[in-house]
Amino acid sequence: MAAAARTRRDHGAGRAVLGTGVDDAATGPGRAVLRAVIRGDHDRVVGAGTTAVPGRGVRLARVDDHRRGRAHRADDRAGDRPGGLAGGVPRRRRGGRAGRPGLAAGALGVPEAAESRLIPQAAWFPYAESVLILLPPSESKTPSRRGRPMDWDSLSFPALTWARQQVADALIELGDSPAAGRALGVPEGKTEELTRNLQLETAPSVRAADLYSGVLFDALDLAGMESADRRRAQQRVLVFSGLYGVLRLNDRVAPYRLSMGAALPGLGRLASFWSEQLAGVLSSGGWFVDCRSAAYASAWRPPAERWVQVSVRGASHNAKHNRGRLAGLLCRTANAPRSLDQIVAVAREQWGHGVEVSGEGPYRLEVPGA
Repeated sequence: MAAAARTRRDHGAGRAVLGTGVDDAATGPGRAVLRAVIRGDHDRVVGAGTTAVPGRGVRLARVDDHRRGRAHRADDRAGDRPGGLAGGVPRRRRGGRAGRPGLAAGALGVPEAAESRLIPQAAWFPYAESVLILLPPSESKTPSRRGRPMDWDSLSFPALTWARQQVADALIELGDSPAAGRALGVPEGKTEELTRNLQLETAPSVRAADLYSGVLFDALDLAGMESADRRRAQQRVLVFSGLYGVLRLNDRVAPYRLSMGAALPGLGRLASFWSEQLAGVLSSGGWFVDCRSAAYASAWRPPAERWVQVSVRGASHNAKHNRGRLAGLLCRTANAPRSLDQIVAVAREQWGHGVEVSGEGPYRLEVPGA
């Protein structure tokens, strides 16, 4: 907490800042020269052997603390305007408590404190997969009875922290009244789902891999994967969420009820809200295999030339199941597909020549419903 706050102080000529288009760096004797553009199409090298990944940030550690593993992280923080993530404002926590301030101008700040004893470590987004699998969440959630509360700052894509908390604030203010239930599409008699929305700060957190259940996630079968497959799933799978924007499977979050199709006071339709927030955060040079439903697909559109939209012939139940099966197959493939042909080949291992491809970007990958 204190380390993040210190990054906002102006240390004059000894200041090193990383951010969107910012490359002012400390250059004195013994100081690491840090230069990066955080948001872009590709990961950028920052200093010796350190990568800054779009929307993620760089991990920094004092030399004398390195062996003890005490790292000081400076993140690309969220901003003071609804349409983007630039700028820095104090984040309002539930119950009126003041949150930690963000970084000015959307930048990563490296304080001069410790007299140039800061060295870059590997970026804490240490993988750039050639294929990313986009999934919707499940409507049903599996809460935990025990565990620590969610830590907003521990979630993947910390550039979204401010936006996530704006959605959480609006959701809590909506309350648990019958009108709130109607606005969120919660059936009568399921008031416990509305109650969860009021306990985001205190409820035991659950890994996204364990929180989401239902047909698609049953077919994905994370529990049945070998450890290497689960590691690949953590690297390759992105789960989209009306509350959190986008998550990785190991992110520990609080259970909630909020679909991407909902509208919240002050924010409007969540798909529109998140489309603005995610535009500058999600970036990859690889392929996107899109297994999302329409509402979640509208929240973010990958580059058309690398976008593979998965469709299933037949009933909706089979559609969810076979999308989950395809996602599982891609996680179990040791060498990540690097072309459309290789993605199709993985699908044909399961469904043979019943797999069809059409379009010129985005592409449509159709698998049988049976």
